[in-house]
Amino acid sequence: SEAEWEEALYRDELLAYEPGIPPELREESQWSIWRPYWLLLRYYPSFRLLYVGNVVSRLGDSLNYIAAVTVLGNLSDSGLLLSALLITRMLPRILLSPLVGVLADRFDRRTQMLVSDACRFFVVLGFLLVRSPETLWLLYVLSFLQFSFSALYEPSRSGLMPSLIQLCDVTTANTLDGATWSTMTVLASAVGGFVTSAFGPYVDFVLDAATYL
Repeated sequence: SEAEWEEALYRDELLAYEPGIPPELREESQWSIWRPYWLLLRYYPSFRLLYVGNVVSRLGDSLNYIAAVTVLGNLSDSGLLLSALLITRMLPRILLSPLVGVLADRFDRRTQMLVSDACRFFVVLGFLLVRSPETLWLLYVLSFLQFSFSALYEPSRSGLMPSLIQLCDVTTANTLDGATWSTMTVLASAVGGFVTSAFGPYVDFVLDAATYL
């Protein structure tokens, strides 16, 4: 297809400047647990930028979650509302998955990622308006919008990643991505808890918005 041809062309142009991991180092790295990931980040600068950006974004998502739950707890003691918030955050991925996959294949993935980040920046700043029980409805609307744009971002990122590295390194990149998600879930929750207790939940929202810049 035209999209596959353009992606292959982009990969060829990119790897002309990023030749990949030297064969001798690749062979040596087979006997190490961590070295393949280090080599991946070292020899593919574009992938490294995407990876670091994803780590920062996951940190922001955790900060946002803790802040949203804290604000909800401060403004309401309803367990039903908390359940509704969790459902609101998961619903966009369920509803939009068939659509965003098609969009990721038909349009430029880098553009979709930039648009998603820009929209999420402004949406997350909107959480600062949730200050009273009367404005609590905004928490749900903004959460739905934020994760709708996240649902658009993820397929584009996943689709772009293989074009930034040699095909033989895709499995290593996917493994690194999965391990990072698990690790950041734990670490970011700890950081988010500290920031919330020390500075309040609204600082978390500002930090989360900053991760999209």
